Amino acid sequence: RGYLTETLGLESGASMPGIYLDVYGAVRKRESFLGLPLERTKILSDTESAAALLDELEAAGVEDVSLRYLSWSRDGLARRVEKSLTPAGGVGSRGELLALQKRLEKQGGRLYLDAELQLFYKGGNGVSGFFDISRSLSNAPAYQYDFPLSTGLRKSNGERGLLLSPAKLPSIAQRLFARAEKEGFGGLSLGTLPGTLYADYSSGVMATRSKSLEWVRQALEKRPEGISLLADTPNLYALPYLAGAVNLPSSSSRYDATDRSVPFLQMVFSGLLDYALSPINLGADPQAGLLAALETGAGLHYALLTGDNHTVMGTRLDYLTSAEAADWLETVKVQAAQAAAVWEKTGGTPLHSHAVLEGGVTRTLYENGTAVYINRGTADREVNGVRVPAGGYTVRQEGAA
Repeated sequence: RGYLTETLGLESGASMPGIYLDVYGAVRKRESFLGLPLERTKILSDTESAAALLDELEAAGVEDVSLRYLSWSRDGLARRVEKSLTPAGGVGSRGELLALQKRLEKQGGRLYLDAELQLFYKGGNGVSGFFDISRSLSNAPAYQYDFPLSTGLRKSNGERGLLLSPAKLPSIAQRLFARAEKEGFGGLSLGTLPGTLYADYSSGVMATRSKSLEWVRQALEKRPEGISLLADTPNLYALPYLAGAVNLPSSSSRYDATDRSVPFLQMVFSGLLDYALSPINLGADPQAGLLAALETGAGLHYALLTGDNHTVMGTRLDYLTSAEAADWLETVKVQAAQAAAVWEKTGGTPLHSHAVLEGGVTRTLYENGTAVYINRGTADREVNGVRVPAGGYTVRQEGAA
């Protein structure tokens, strides 16, 4: 944490966690029409239904909500490098997006529009699918393929992606930021840019990852003061330019050599950067997701779509098997109320220490002296005179750290 403040210039201070919603706008789906396969745009969450979702959460007292709009733009659905920040047909209008942004800011949150700059599948928007791509040492395009976890093999019928040459990133990022300023958008999520670094051995570039890092930094430095950035699993070099991060790891690799998981990353980030773990509703156990957030000082993170989640079957978003908002609204309300009660006691202060106690009970101590005990076991535990219910938590004040 000292390195991040002294060397990278991050500012330290208390910061209250919040609620992060990943809302998916639309998806391209292959369907049969008169026996012919056609790709059509299917709307998952338009701006009107997203506003209705926020209305319901606000009515339940859920505040400080930041919404990351994914798979929402015309360029994104066409799988080109983002340029226009134009909503896809049926998702909504720019005016509706600005209205959504205004209401989120009024409630203490923010709207982040996802904009992919590195990984693309089709040329266009000033980017050539032949001249502006990264290449391997053999000068062949560095194609990107999908590898399903179930087989570990390359998807035979999947599309292959291209990587933008890092040398193009500063100009492409500057163009995007200028567009966002012109349209009045104050928050962006830059896709893979903050967390993916690669080389380019094209004959005119010949850049290792060290050289590519310089271009990535130049791209991030183009960010105007009025634009806030939210990152997905960011690397160290991106931290000085970010307002928050999502999808941070909540456990170790769990390889045999690891004895237990230590929330080291969250201990470093706390007090410097707002962050959240992976979406709670996409995990196996929502209660376990809540406990992980309380243990690590993270915000609550959910991936939602306001339409029918059966729509994503057979598409590139088919991992959203449990994302229908109607099924999760009550869970979000209950967990948000529970987390808010804990955050009120921690005061948003940084994590001071973390320990594993008897019976696997963990104790997270915040700098204002608030201790959060977590019991993931199936039986109630009493540790150091503190009773912790099975599959639950106990919060108590233990004096300033």
